[in-house]
Amino acid sequence: MRYTGWSIIERFTVAPYLNWAVLPDCTQTDQYCSASDGATVHSFQTWDSNNPWVDWTISSNAKGADPADPDKVLYHDWHWRGEGSGGDFIYTPVLSRDYGLRCDSANYFSLFGFPYPAACIFNDVIPHLQYDISDGRVTTVARHIQDAQDRPDTTYPTEDYAKLIPGKFTGDRDSPGLHRVPGDGSIKADNTRFKDAACLRTPPYENTGLPAPPVAGVEDCDEYPFATTEEGAANYFYDFSVRAVPRGQNRSAGGLLNWYYFRDRVLYFQNDEFYTEIRP
Repeated sequence: MRYTGWSIIERFTVAPYLNWAVLPDCTQTDQYCSASDGATVHSFQTWDSNNPWVDWTISSNAKGADPADPDKVLYHDWHWRGEGSGGDFIYTPVLSRDYGLRCDSANYFSLFGFPYPAACIFNDVIPHLQYDISDGRVTTVARHIQDAQDRPDTTYPTEDYAKLIPGKFTGDRDSPGLHRVPGDGSIKADNTRFKDAACLRTPPYENTGLPAPPVAGVEDCDEYPFATTEEGAANYFYDFSVRAVPRGQNRSAGGLLNWYYFRDRVLYFQNDEFYTEIRP
């Protein structure tokens, strides 16, 4: 805590014992965003030295969403408000910058059989899935994705032009990203069909696919972009990569992808764009 403008005596004898209240507010004044639980009040000394953990609730009312939107998506902005009290001082409330909040009522999220039909996420951060090459569960898959992103022309199926494979996390929202699709839908089925053709060197990849198919029972054919994205193997505008990888690692990477979809509440189709970051 900084006591700018206070004398040395005031900093140690007055300021620490004044109160500071913190609470969240919805920036928009409509009825569909609300903040509850009221303000939390501590002395400056307590805020400064004890670092108390505090929680508040910001709620979104799905009635404000477009009735035609099956996911009932709403976007809100919110901020912190701080107010001082105590002593014979005039206090000017201060506001933090606005933060983004996205809420939905999508009905396709569940964990261990329990549905999660509504949730909110902070949407200021660019959503990105992370795989670590040092993580032995997914090392080979991570290296495959890294090669697809950084050296696409070294990957299969080969092409006679510069391959364009999207989804690399650059920290820039203007970079081409990925969009999730249903795991039981036609796009995913088409992606899988093209991926299999490239892995098994069958038309239209009989001359450009993997030189040797994955070893049955030992390896899987891994693809990037993921089969559960619009940008997968069947996408007309982007290229893709396939590689034989250890079956266990492929299954682990798939499990982490599904966990990421759940944890970051990645919606289907154009509502959410996400990226993949490969770390050492």
